[in-house]
Amino acid sequence: MVVEHRIMTLNQHRIALFAGIPLLSSLTTISSSAGETDFQMASSAGETDFQMEGNFELEFEPEADREESWAAELEFEYFLDADFDSSGAEISYSRAGIEIEGPILDLSYSRYDFDWTGAKQIGFSRGASNPWSDLHSLSLSSSAPFRLTDNLDLMIGAEVESAWESEIDSSFSYDLSLGLQWKFSENWGLTIGGEYTYHPDTSLGNEFLPMIALAWRQDAEEGWSASVGIPTEIRYIFNGSSSIVLQGSGEDGVFRLSNDSAVSPSGYAEWSQFGLGVFYEHKLDQHWKLSMGLSYSFEGEWRIYDKKGDRLATEDVGGALGFGVGIKRMF
Repeated sequence: MVVEHRIMTLNQHRIALFAGIPLLSSLTTISSSAGETDFQMASSAGETDFQMEGNFELEFEPEADREESWAAELEFEYFLDADFDSSGAEISYSRAGIEIEGPILDLSYSRYDFDWTGAKQIGFSRGASNPWSDLHSLSLSSSAPFRLTDNLDLMIGAEVESAWESEIDSSFSYDLSLGLQWKFSENWGLTIGGEYTYHPDTSLGNEFLPMIALAWRQDAEEGWSASVGIPTEIRYIFNGSSSIVLQGSGEDGVFRLSNDSAVSPSGYAEWSQFGLGVFYEHKLDQHWKLSMGLSYSFEGEWRIYDKKGDRLATEDVGGALGFGVGIKRMF
């Protein structure tokens, strides 16, 4: 499983499947009068006009900031030491990730590297000074909107993900997202739906997550816009190339531990952590976009299970400050 600024991954709980789809992304109109026929299509990709009046005329006017069909993004983030509530132990981590976005499918990979202080004091460590050093996540996802009425879209998303320490067998989970997106006025819209996660090897990953968000000026090209709920994002666009974003973030995933893990051989580590981040985004040109920012993770939790999915231990972790940077290339 992995919540979006994309600098906040892992099981970003497929909220991105909903958040990434513009409200009512296309509109087609056809009008006709004596001797003249106009065809217009407006979408996130731009506006196309066809005019027939004696001679055939084709005019294409793409928007300057339109998103391309393919994109690749590199990300890095680092979180400072966070304290375990039950001991004096500390944990810090970094995440490096890459995502390839296509017209139909998205492919993403993340590597998490952990640094431990006093890990032997943690209940689930069983005396190990390094319970795990690195964890990995690989996912393949797809989403699509379907027009129901002029102001109502049905959204469907699906994902398969593997999250592991060393071996990938018994590490897969599957997500299905369904939702409705209703634009009830020029500036306001409502998204409501949910996501079901299925882990075939254990019952610990089987859960339903409701999602609801109220959006305001979602398609704004300048000034304020917001989405409040799940997901939450407040954005201010300075001009066509720069914006400041306040966004909810988090990690939530189930990792399959190694066969020789000191914590739980062939077992699972479940991680949940949520916070807020402030990011600056800047489009360098038509093809490149840079993002950077600070975030704070609130108190999180690690839950350890055996290979059957029975819980062995739970440890709470305090908040921590982090920073991140990302670069995106549109093709």
